[in-house]
Amino acid sequence: PKNSHFTFNILCSFETLYSENGEYMESWLEFNYVTYLLLTESCDPHQLEQKLPAFIEKHMSVELNAIGGSLDLFLQPLTDIHLHSHMQYEFSRSGDIANVYLFSGIALFILLIACVNFINLSTARSATRAREVGVRKTFGAGKRKLILQFLGESLFYSFVSLILAIIILEIILPIYNSFTESQLSLNLIQSPGLILIFIAIALFVGLAAGSYPALFLSSFKPIRVFKGNLKLGTASSRFRSILVITQFVISIALIIGTITIYRQIQYMKNKRLGFNKEQVVVITGPEETSTHSVDFVKSEFANLPGVLSVGSANYVPGENMNISVFVPEGCAEDETQMMAHMYVDPGFFTTLGLELVDGRFFSTDFPSDTSESLIINEMAARKLGWDEPVGKIISDADQVDGQIIWKPKKVIGVVKDFHLLSLQHKIEPLVIRYLTFDPDEIVLKIATGNISHTIDLLKTKWNEIYPERPIDYYFLDESFNKLYRTEEKLGTITFYFSFLAIFVGCLGLFGLAAYTAEQRTKEIGIRKTLGASVMSIIQMLCREFLILIAIATLIASPIAYYIMHRWLENFPYREGISWTAFVLAAALALTIAIISVSFQAIKAAIANPVNALKYE
Repeated sequence: PKNSHFTFNILCSFETLYSENGEYMESWLEFNYVTYLLLTESCDPHQLEQKLPAFIEKHMSVELNAIGGSLDLFLQPLTDIHLHSHMQYEFSRSGDIANVYLFSGIALFILLIACVNFINLSTARSATRAREVGVRKTFGAGKRKLILQFLGESLFYSFVSLILAIIILEIILPIYNSFTESQLSLNLIQSPGLILIFIAIALFVGLAAGSYPALFLSSFKPIRVFKGNLKLGTASSRFRSILVITQFVISIALIIGTITIYRQIQYMKNKRLGFNKEQVVVITGPEETSTHSVDFVKSEFANLPGVLSVGSANYVPGENMNISVFVPEGCAEDETQMMAHMYVDPGFFTTLGLELVDGRFFSTDFPSDTSESLIINEMAARKLGWDEPVGKIISDADQVDGQIIWKPKKVIGVVKDFHLLSLQHKIEPLVIRYLTFDPDEIVLKIATGNISHTIDLLKTKWNEIYPERPIDYYFLDESFNKLYRTEEKLGTITFYFSFLAIFVGCLGLFGLAAYTAEQRTKEIGIRKTLGASVMSIIQMLCREFLILIAIATLIASPIAYYIMHRWLENFPYREGISWTAFVLAAALALTIAIISVSFQAIKAAIANPVNALKYE
């Protein structure tokens, strides 16, 4: 099924792999496989895990002692892999439970904004229902019945909204699945538990949004209502102000978060990686059983118009890196160092534009490079404490007849640090070996001119050499950018959440402004009669709301800073939080608030004062 933590196109028998790589497979220290254990119902995983050290001692201690290494094995529940595992070499990019919590929290906040709107508008428009409450109480309705009536109305709105939400969800779910490359479905018939959860949410929202208005409206005194002494809509003005501030604190924090996420994604995409990924084509290497040598294939590609250089490697940046053990000069055999390693040919450095810090790159002019030389990166030199690494010796482990043999190799060059993985990972110490076997990847640097024509030439040449096998290629920059697909989706979804939060908040602000203008109709008429200008009326009506937005900005800024600072801690290389994000968020919130309020303010300001005062 597609919701598995690994996917595949073909299943091949493990026995086939064993028959082709028998000696290699016999080593207990080759960890290229994931082992699944089906435990009996009575088995305690923790007790089984306690037996693993003895298992390691029995089967692996000889080889581990030979390289001075240690090893821990552990068990992991299968159901924890997708959302809770953050290890290297997963079969595919796993999800993150933190994102589930994040978006669940944002969804709840948006729901909170909607509840705030309901509370605000219900209490603000209390004047329209005060006489109704007075009449009901006069005819014997108790406070308890009135509370139940108003709560019933709120619950009715909530359940109607639930039905509409399910309909909308069914419509947009395919779009969401297409965007996130997921397979979510809303099958309520097969998931009765989901129905109960939805009903519980509707009940909670209805009660949360309706409780305060119900208590507020049911508390009116009939005698004060009929005498006209009730100051309608003003008793809870301070509470409404707090709710408006709460709404925009959430909205502004979401805007700041969206801007910060976008800046971080752009930073990762545009930061110099230490190599040139533009116009680099990667072709999956030919089969080992091919009748043509790789050198022949590379020379044929190099002669094509538009191809600037050709190289090869066992993997390219953006893929999972390999780890091995080494014994640096000055260390005993039991003082091994674990470092990343890769195999490349001399053309690899030119094709990816790697920079040399010291020494030289591999060269066909030095036959000894194939078996006696290594190149390291700056991080490896720092890890080993070498100020002048060129000429130092690093012993490389090899296995012959089940025995670990250390082969000393000389460091001939130091390459400037470059990113093998995405910017979510730190640059690791790296040892580069000379590629002496058929590569997994052929890399080509092509000219920036007619790229499509060059690709066509590559396909034609490949079909001439390997007519039985279609070419498999991709552009390195596109492959590398896919590493940030999760963050891009996070930013896009956060943007839509922010837009929704602002939209819902502005609906409430628009309604509240309309009611405020309505309540102050007589005041506005008197002010205009005494010479107040339209602009002064607009400023008067907008000032209160703009002050609330300013207060919300001051509260939201430190909250958003803390949350985004924690999020950015997941990235060893980050853009940082810019003050412009806070300025833009505040400006956007104020602009939207002005637009929402100004419409009602202008409408009230330009109205003829005679219409407001003539009934007197």
